[in-house]
Amino acid sequence: MTVTVLGVAAVAGWVSYWHAVEVVRRYGAEAEPAVYLIPLTIDGMIYASSMSKLWSARHRVKPGRLSRAALLVGIAATLATNLLQGLEHGPLAAVIAAWPAVALVISYELTMWVVRSSREITDRSGTQTGSIGPEANIMAHPEHGKVESADETLPIDPIARRRRATTEAEKIAQHRERLGQARKLDAEHRASRGRHISAEKLAKVMRIGKPQALDLVKTIKQEVAQSADGPSS
Repeated sequence: MTVTVLGVAAVAGWVSYWHAVEVVRRYGAEAEPAVYLIPLTIDGMIYASSMSKLWSARHRVKPGRLSRAALLVGIAATLATNLLQGLEHGPLAAVIAAWPAVALVISYELTMWVVRSSREITDRSGTQTGSIGPEANIMAHPEHGKVESADETLPIDPIARRRRATTEAEKIAQHRERLGQARKLDAEHRASRGRHISAEKLAKVMRIGKPQALDLVKTIKQEVAQSADGPSS
């Protein structure tokens, strides 16, 4: 799917670029370098905004207003240049000329959606399989070169064992980081609303899957309840 979307984006971007070159040559700059460089800034604005949104999604932060504004400006500019290219041949020609710009914008956004969704599916799968930290029922036996799980015993080599240990350590660190962030958000929500933050809102703010959010909310509620009960005598 990604290859198809990128292929459509490449074709649409190529056509849109040459439409913009014709418009700049006709109405704008006369110097040759500017004729070919200015169009790059038009569709490049959409690309830059999309990359900014992708970065925000990866780091689970809310995209800035500038990134949204850049996307809107880029879309308006590319639509305007493509419409102008075909306008002198009539309204129908203008609509046809504008289509590559529409296809380009949609392809960009579809590509970003595929990337973001793939990351969310990966995170969700990790939570559903219960492979976060010590909860995964796996024990390594260096003397036998095997890994014993709840279902079966599988032989692995030392390199694979080290890779597995590294992956588990990364998952533990990531889980702790998310739990810390979730604790802070829940505390702020309880201070302002008087109740725990919902899993839906937590998933939206942290840009994680709902199963992960449910697990975090459950953990936080248990911690708060234990804290309220005090240490057992």
